[in-house]
Amino acid sequence: MKKLIFIGMVSLFLLSFTNSYELQDRMLVEIDAQNIQGIGRVLAEGADINGLSSTGFTPLLYAVVRQKPISIDYLLSQGARPDFRGRSGLSPFSVAKSSGDDKLFKKLYAALETLGEVDPSMIELEQRVAPSKKESPTLIKCVIDDRFAEFSELIVGGADVNYTDSEKSSALLYAAFFGRVDYVRVLVDSGAKVDQQDKDGYSALMLATVKGFLPIVEILVEADANLNLKNSSGQTALMFAASIDRSDIVALLIKSGASLDILDKDGFKFYSYGAKKD
Repeated sequence: MKKLIFIGMVSLFLLSFTNSYELQDRMLVEIDAQNIQGIGRVLAEGADINGLSSTGFTPLLYAVVRQKPISIDYLLSQGARPDFRGRSGLSPFSVAKSSGDDKLFKKLYAALETLGEVDPSMIELEQRVAPSKKESPTLIKCVIDDRFAEFSELIVGGADVNYTDSEKSSALLYAAFFGRVDYVRVLVDSGAKVDQQDKDGYSALMLATVKGFLPIVEILVEADANLNLKNSSGQTALMFAASIDRSDIVALLIKSGASLDILDKDGFKFYSYGAKKD
């Protein structure tokens, strides 16, 4: 009898687990179609705005990966978290950052600011590190919003140039991402850590390379940035330069000592990313 009860309980659990995935998977279909009413119906039926689908996507992560702006806006309005990660380890925020989509990146950053609190299971750094000066978060915002006068005032006033936000990103990483050459120069001259890496392992050099900002790459190389740092996927700046077919950046990195023999997580070297040895 006890065995039958146990089997029944297991079956009930598996059924509810399957139904949970069914709702989340239906959500992805509606996201693909950018059907706001459809997304709302699935949510009303009990789908989790931040839950994982059977394929390991949160709704917002799927919308970002699939580039569905209408669905993204609606999901954010319903409380979707830009910092929640899928089974792959990627979050909507990290995908937007690595894609180079400035508009989407700013939208997700603003959503994180609005939410205020940070999920402790996703943002470990928030539990351990507090800003050393109250102006520091504003320094990052000045970089994002391109407010150089205010940025300069904060630097002169002693703002902590190495403060990192909940994504473990410093002002230098944001400046590199947005291609703000003057900001990068000031930050480097003010003692910013050139090898700071965000939660996904991206350094300023990697971000500048991904976006193809040669002047910033040159500044960082001159500042002795580590050319062989790897992100969480085992990729280096040289691999990114090869993947976007920037032979000028490839040549600079190789000339400056970047290794040609580093393997990414899948066992591929820089050559597999489309570059030819000079």
